[in-house]
Amino acid sequence: MKFSNFILATNVAANGFEPTWSVKPGRKQPKLNAKCFKFPKIIKKNIEKGTSLSCVPRTPHPCEDKAGFMEILDGSLVLTEKINSKRAKFNLVCDDGTVQGEVVCVNRKNQVYFQKPQWSNQITWQDSWKDICREFAPLTNSTTADLQTCSEADNFPELASVEERIIGGVPVEENEWPWITHLTFDLNDGGEKLCGGSVIANRWVISAAHCCLDVQKIVGRFGDLNATEFDSNEYELEASAWFNDPEYDRHADDKNNDLCLIKFNEDIIASDPESKVQPVCLPKEVHEHGAACWVAGWGSFEYMGGPQNPDLHSVGVNVFSAEYCLANSLISLAADDICAYKPDLNGDGLLDSGASFCDGDSGGPLICPTDGKATLVGVVSTGIECTWEGYPNKYTSTFVTSNWIQETVAAEGL
Repeated sequence: MKFSNFILATNVAANGFEPTWSVKPGRKQPKLNAKCFKFPKIIKKNIEKGTSLSCVPRTPHPCEDKAGFMEILDGSLVLTEKINSKRAKFNLVCDDGTVQGEVVCVNRKNQVYFQKPQWSNQITWQDSWKDICREFAPLTNSTTADLQTCSEADNFPELASVEERIIGGVPVEENEWPWITHLTFDLNDGGEKLCGGSVIANRWVISAAHCCLDVQKIVGRFGDLNATEFDSNEYELEASAWFNDPEYDRHADDKNNDLCLIKFNEDIIASDPESKVQPVCLPKEVHEHGAACWVAGWGSFEYMGGPQNPDLHSVGVNVFSAEYCLANSLISLAADDICAYKPDLNGDGLLDSGASFCDGDSGGPLICPTDGKATLVGVVSTGIECTWEGYPNKYTSTFVTSNWIQETVAAEGL
């Protein structure tokens, strides 16, 4: 910040002062109250007309320095009023000009923290604010390394003992998706079908109902990265029973409640030779519009008849509210559907193509990070072609259908 000397005799207001003159009885010289705008301190002196006066810089408030390091996506913090020794107020202004709210920065005992606009919880300045200025969280094709998994006691607390292909994606690293299951279905007519699934408890895997139709045998392959090669901790178990959601209608245009629960007699977790397979977390609340999530599978890169991808791939997608999805697509949605795709970034009114599941990915997981946990928000259900503009993929919400999931597992036992 540049500070200058000012001559009070001429053009005082234009140089950043608000002068007020008062002559007291018995005094030969006037008293000038010179107020420097914005950052400098207020200076009051008895001075002669024509005397030069400097604005003296103050010590910067800690919030000013910290605000410069805030990781605001597509926006900035703008100081909106003077600060004192303990508090400073900023506006969070997004690049599109919208103001997302007032940000209060507080300095207490050399501990600086910011209070989010429109939120009550406080975070330190080192932390990034989650996409306050951005409707859609930025996407990555690989999951973050620190995502936690859940035990069956986490997913089914009332039942557990108290003691106790992806298009536009990238290959998955070892143990990046420890819950994902490669399922082979032997059909009643002698054919075979491949789908994905997710471990949700020690003996339970969840997949899509349309995968479990007309099936006489299901084999789950765990710890699998490459479908054509044997991985170090890869192992197979045969399912003992499977249950489709009774609300699922194979003949409906919108296949509501497209879920299948698959039970195994053997303990999936205990059978792992390297103790890497873990259950994914089930959601405790509805998904957040714009959140950055991932879907993974071994499906093909082409619609209808394309070869299966030997390597497990994942791709990043945003999940949308039903209102945004319907306004920017050519599909309909059932109450249990989750719409996820690329947002309409080119502004043509249709969700963008480029990230999608495809044939063979059915039943696989849609994972969102929730409080640091890998959360199974949805199960791959249906899509038009594989990656068409305006035709996003549908996933069955595991939150909307959570009652059926909990009741079925309770009836059949962990």
